[in-house]
Amino acid sequence: MSKYLRGAVLALILVMACVTAANAISFRRLLNDLVADSSEVVLGTVTGINHEVIDGHAVTNVTLDREAHSELGGASGPVTFTVPGGPLGNLIEQVSDMPSFRVGERAIVMLQTGTAGRLAVVSGVQGKIGVIGTNTVEGSSKTLPDLLSEIQSIRQGTAPEPIAAPQPISQSRAALISAGEALPNLDCCGYLADDGDGQPIRYSSACPSIHYRVYDNCPTASGASAAVQSAATSWNSAPCSCARLVYDGSASAGGDNVCWWASLSNNSTIALTTTWYTSSTPHYITKFQLQFNTYYSWSTNCGAGAMDVETIALHELGHVLAMDDQYSSSCSNYVMYGYAYNGKCKHDPTTDVPCLAALYPSAPTLSSFAINNGAASTSSTTVTLNHLATCAPTQYMASESSNFSGATWQTYVSAPTFTLSSSLGSKTVYFKVKNSAGTSAALNDSIILTSGGPAAPSNPGATNIATTSVRWTWTDNSSNETGFKVYADPGSTPTTLRATTAPNATYWDYTGLSANTQYAFQVAATDGTTDSARTTALAKYTLAVAPTYGASGDGKVTCDKGSGGPTWYPGPMGIGFTAVNGFGSGQSKASSYRYVWNTTPGEPSWTGATVWSAGTLVQLPTGTGSYYLHLQSANGDVAYNPSTLNLGPYNIDADPPTSPVITDSGAYQTSTSQLHATWTAASDVGSGVCQYQYAIGTSPSTLVVSWKSAGLNINATESGLSLSPGSVYYWYVKAIDCAGNESPVAASDGIAVVGSANLTVDAAKSLPDGATVGLGAKVVTAVTDTGFYIQDGPPWTGIRVDCIAPPVGLAIGSVVDVAGTLSTSSDGEKLIYGIAQLEGTTAIPHSVGISNRAIGGAGLLYNPITGAGQQGVEGAFGLNNVGMLVRVWGRVTGSLPGVIRSWNMDTDPGWTLAGGWAYGTPTGGGTHNLDPTSGHTGTKVVGYNLSGDYSNRMSSTEWAATPPVNCSGYASVGLHFWRWLGVEWSNYDHAYIEVSNNGSTWTRVWSNGETISDSAWVEQSFDISAIAADQPAVYVRWGMGPTDASITYPGWNLDDVEITGEGGSCVIDDGSGSMMRLAPLAGVSLPSLGSYISATAVCSCYKDGAGKVRPLLRVVDWQSW
Repeated sequence: MSKYLRGAVLALILVMACVTAANAISFRRLLNDLVADSSEVVLGTVTGINHEVIDGHAVTNVTLDREAHSELGGASGPVTFTVPGGPLGNLIEQVSDMPSFRVGERAIVMLQTGTAGRLAVVSGVQGKIGVIGTNTVEGSSKTLPDLLSEIQSIRQGTAPEPIAAPQPISQSRAALISAGEALPNLDCCGYLADDGDGQPIRYSSACPSIHYRVYDNCPTASGASAAVQSAATSWNSAPCSCARLVYDGSASAGGDNVCWWASLSNNSTIALTTTWYTSSTPHYITKFQLQFNTYYSWSTNCGAGAMDVETIALHELGHVLAMDDQYSSSCSNYVMYGYAYNGKCKHDPTTDVPCLAALYPSAPTLSSFAINNGAASTSSTTVTLNHLATCAPTQYMASESSNFSGATWQTYVSAPTFTLSSSLGSKTVYFKVKNSAGTSAALNDSIILTSGGPAAPSNPGATNIATTSVRWTWTDNSSNETGFKVYADPGSTPTTLRATTAPNATYWDYTGLSANTQYAFQVAATDGTTDSARTTALAKYTLAVAPTYGASGDGKVTCDKGSGGPTWYPGPMGIGFTAVNGFGSGQSKASSYRYVWNTTPGEPSWTGATVWSAGTLVQLPTGTGSYYLHLQSANGDVAYNPSTLNLGPYNIDADPPTSPVITDSGAYQTSTSQLHATWTAASDVGSGVCQYQYAIGTSPSTLVVSWKSAGLNINATESGLSLSPGSVYYWYVKAIDCAGNESPVAASDGIAVVGSANLTVDAAKSLPDGATVGLGAKVVTAVTDTGFYIQDGPPWTGIRVDCIAPPVGLAIGSVVDVAGTLSTSSDGEKLIYGIAQLEGTTAIPHSVGISNRAIGGAGLLYNPITGAGQQGVEGAFGLNNVGMLVRVWGRVTGSLPGVIRSWNMDTDPGWTLAGGWAYGTPTGGGTHNLDPTSGHTGTKVVGYNLSGDYSNRMSSTEWAATPPVNCSGYASVGLHFWRWLGVEWSNYDHAYIEVSNNGSTWTRVWSNGETISDSAWVEQSFDISAIAADQPAVYVRWGMGPTDASITYPGWNLDDVEITGEGGSCVIDDGSGSMMRLAPLAGVSLPSLGSYISATAVCSCYKDGAGKVRPLLRVVDWQSW
């Protein structure tokens, strides 16, 4: 709602022969604003105020003793609501547009239910309610029940129209002055009138001199008397008004015809003007008193925290001058607008001058008078009386007699005509104007009436316009001329006689002119003694200088890319053109240009050309090609010089080269000092490839060879390197064209530096953890979520490979080269962590038939200290077959839950981390309960700002997201993790967890409510089956933000994240006395309970709750039998 400070209404009281009428506050606007969209409107008295701090923000609690009114609804009794803002420590937290309250005041407030069930004030008005209690609303006798009924009607949409403001006094005043002189019904003009008979209240004089004094007892501002006098001077300076406010000096106390400061009974009133007038008609004003309310602070410099003396005095002196308040919002810029506020500053009554002039009109004046615009002679008896008059004349009188003998008043027009007496010779015409206030002094002018000479020429024209000349033309209408007088000058008013031509001439060439300059001419026929009337003045511009390229000189144009040439520029690129001398008239510049921007070098078609008339012309070509700008200059008449400036070509290459395809030396190598790669040539459709650049590193941000140029070579060898065994190195290559466009950076598939190369699986498994190995041409026996299994032989041996990025097209039967580092998983399984490259395909090795009791087997060269070899499974016997492709038979006897995917954060989980998210060791920083100093298990976490708090004013949510997880075949899916979280209440800051089964549509499964400040690791579990069950690609993400402008916490820390599934594995019994657990791989269904199956599987292992290594078959295929 629109807010005004307390009492920001200018009140007017009229004392009428012992009868007082009050023009009180207009509550209509207040009621509409207050009631609109409210959930509860409450009326009552403030009985209590207290302050508190909620989540670091100050609020004020207000208790109101509610009065029962059926129109408002609700019962009587106390009600408490909350207002934002209040004391906060030693400071005041101020919230804009919120009302303040005082104990003991009555108030109307609009309430809504806020956060946590609190009633919150939406808007309110206090203090003003006392005006309602006086039973005077909008100048009527409306009672409090009347007002409450009006509130109810507003809420129901059936409110009556607002009570009309006092009517203008036009007809009443007309009766008091004289018939036919009614005041105009001007917008935003109102005049005082008696409430009883409706007759106007005015001064007995039509042009009154109103005397006043000032008692300068203003308690809060110095110079108040001067401010009041300045307001009076502003009214006295109003044009066309004859009323005057006359200052009679200072007064020592308040009284009649005095302006002073006093404490008014109604604090809603800023100032009060009381006027006495006669009770009989006509009502003549006898005296007045003007009081400024000391309840308010006052200023003489439009201070923001006070009422401005001159602004309020200007309004109140308007009442002294018998003008009334206006309350329509369309009149808000007027002095007599009936509302004000602290800091309002209006010292200029220009808007209200027509209202004052209509009340006290002054006689018009004539400032100039000329016949036919000052012509020396005329051959016509009908002439035009040109003049300038002020103060709205209504009639004029013209005569050749100085005493206006025989003349009559005519309805006023701005350029009347007059008929001269017919006798030839000098004629003098006298002229005056009048309105209802009086008549102007008369002015006169003379002109010579002649018999006429040659017929005047007609049809003035201009042809052959050039940069330095123009040919003026006309039609010869006379047969008795001796020649034609040609008047021509720069500009639009020709006064200089330039030539007298021979008779019968129809043109004259004006030469030696400046380019793009306006010249005007007139021509008259002459017979040697008498000249005809001149033609109407015709003005034309010479042509502008044709544009040329250059940094200085007339008509020069420059370009930030030169005038064109062989240089190529990357696109899109802005090309800027500058008119060196700017735009306008004169020799050095054009008024504007028209241009065509195209890809053709020759003269263009100007149809549809674009105008350039200001600033720098910037063209932004977006496509590859050669571009041209074609320019023609225009003069002030928008006539174009036909000489064209053609600039170009500007060669734009908007297309980067294609990316090379890189081939390095294979999946692995043992050399630590040299790397070699080749790449395919790139193509470019524009400027052509000018060079290749390459770099080498373990990632794009971790380079061992910084970017360098290979010229146009498509291979490179880097020697003298210090490569680290176990690391994977990538070549990065980009092509750069001759415009500087760069292709997308191409990356090789990586080459690992290993300590041992070309090993068998058996030999690799015998090495200790941490050893770096390279294995060539191994066959893939199974593909998992994290990598795959490979096998060779004889002797037949297999091993698990976890890939940094599995090669595209990897499948069972693929032949791969593998390189990486040996390690043992937390489940006790030997594996290689590294890279792989496809080399082809082959037949899948035959699976080894085996009984349940023999699955897994005993240890293979296992050393628990170094991690060398493969640990045996609990209770198994025979040869170790972990990692091998085996075949088993049996009956399905049950199903089991299992971990689908887990991240213990011991190694980088490979999540997508945005904004402040990072993988690493938390530092224990931040506020409140701080970040942790390590993970739940191990040292590493995924967290938001591992060094402290999240930021204030985060405008959006930043996410940490898992890669896709295959949950196919799982009837129910759970999310489990450990968190250490700090986040403020969700009214201010936000944390989220969301799940998706397509990577684009997300479902929110959790968001914070109250403030969370963990001081230890907290386990979390969520059932995400509704989104994830039996889905091939499930994503989970954790979000931080947005946040407000104050108070921060440490945010998220995540560790030991698992996605688990029910119905993802089963148990078979082959009759050997040992049950075996089977877990189908992706795309393999789970056999039904009780069925008899044979299954091909890779032997894996896991640790049970007691830490014992147990076998697990990862099923590749199965059949019923």
